[in-house]
Formats: sequence, C-alpha cells, structure tokens
Amino acid sequence: AATSAERMFMRRLGAGCYLPVAAYGSIVRSTFTLQGLVGSLDGQRRIVVMKEMPWTATSTIADAELLGVLVAEQALEQGAQEIVQSLTLLREQESLHV
Repeated sequence: AATSAERMFMRRLGAGCYLPVAAYGSIVRSTFTLQGLVGSLDGQRRIVVMKEMPWTATSTIADAELLGVLVAEQALEQGAQEIVQSLTLLREQESLHV
C-alpha cells in the first residue's frame, strides 16, 4: 500500500527519477501516513507535505492511491508545479546540448 501511495504521488506531480521529489509512506497503529517532498535543484526552495488516513482491514490499494493524489495536490497548492516544470525544462535543455 505504501508503495502504491508513493508512486501515485510521483505520478500526479509528473515527476521522474531525475527530479528531487520524494515520498515516504508508512502504516503504524492503523494510521497510514504519507510524506512528500519537492525541492529545487539548488536547495533554495523546498515543499514538504504530509497527510494521514485511517488504515483498517477493509482499506484498499485504491485508498492508498487516493492518499498519494491528495498529498500531491497539497504540494501543488504550495507551488510544486513551478518547481517540477522548471526542472523538467532544464533537463530538456540539457538533453539538447548532449
């Protein structure tokens, strides 16, 4: 479940492995917590978000994926899209010079 939430966080942000974006999910005592981070390459800007949800025997992978989307939406509300777009543009420019 944690991996599904982490992947959905990354997917919703449009982030690949070349961006400083991270997600960490854990389930402790029936609480599923997902933490997300989006940072600029120079480290000057960093967005850290977290959300929790109850996790029971009836919880599903779809619930975990929803948590990933919700945490990504939090990051987007705080400006993550600008960081991701600038890093994607920089990567595209660098690939043209190779």
